[in-house]
Amino acid sequence: QSGLYQLQLEYQALKGHSRGIELELAIDGELPFAEAEKFVFPRLFRDEANEDGRFDQDAVGNEVSPSQTELFQWQTAYFSDSDGMYPEPYIFYLEEGRHTITLTVLREPFVLASLVLTAPKTAAAYGEVKTLYPTASSPTDFYYQVQAENALYKADRMVHPGVDRSSPATQPYDPFYMRMNIMGGANWVKPTQWVTWEIEVPEDGLYKLGFKYRQSYLKGLAVSRKLYIDDAVPFEEAKALSFSYGSGWKVLEPEVDGGTALFYLKKGKHTVR
Repeated sequence: QSGLYQLQLEYQALKGHSRGIELELAIDGELPFAEAEKFVFPRLFRDEANEDGRFDQDAVGNEVSPSQTELFQWQTAYFSDSDGMYPEPYIFYLEEGRHTITLTVLREPFVLASLVLTAPKTAAAYGEVKTLYPTASSPTDFYYQVQAENALYKADRMVHPGVDRSSPATQPYDPFYMRMNIMGGANWVKPTQWVTWEIEVPEDGLYKLGFKYRQSYLKGLAVSRKLYIDDAVPFEEAKALSFSYGSGWKVLEPEVDGGTALFYLKKGKHTVR
């Protein structure tokens, strides 16, 4: 039927020059809008750590920047604004009937599995989402911590582990030797850069999620990040979590409507992006 649609690409990068995959999109032989001249789809990278989750050391005992490995695995991504000016995936109007979709490769090789047309999807507000949570309680005395430098994978090689020795509040901390204990910083500024971590919970239930951070780059201003749990935005307010300015380390537990947001998670492993 005639209506508004979003378009997804299921793809896998092939060995190339480690840059984003660039495509041009035409519908019925024409660009639907100017930005369709170039869409950028990310590659996947992982920072290589030792078996204990730590990184190689130099001759004097300082940890050194890890090597990065590209992961060639399937991904699904929407056709979205490569510059992040439009926070939601693009919407295409299509009349009822047949259409042709033409993809032109501008840069980097890849394998295409499918193109998927869907109705536009929007995350519901937290107040609505929490009413749909199954009846569950939070596990008592449960605490799970993932170090930021131990990411599962990331979309940009420029976002990488670093060293912070400004405070013992960073882990691991060593007064003498350099230890990788942060992720991002001044190199995590572009709207399309993202990092994914893996967490594990012991049972079905409601959980809080906290981020230990320092935002000392934009004086007096807050920065925002979009949160995904298992590749989906959990609720509308998670599209722009606000990280306020400060010279020291803080912990952000997302708050909605004056209270800390709870996330319903099933037992087992989950991804946080």
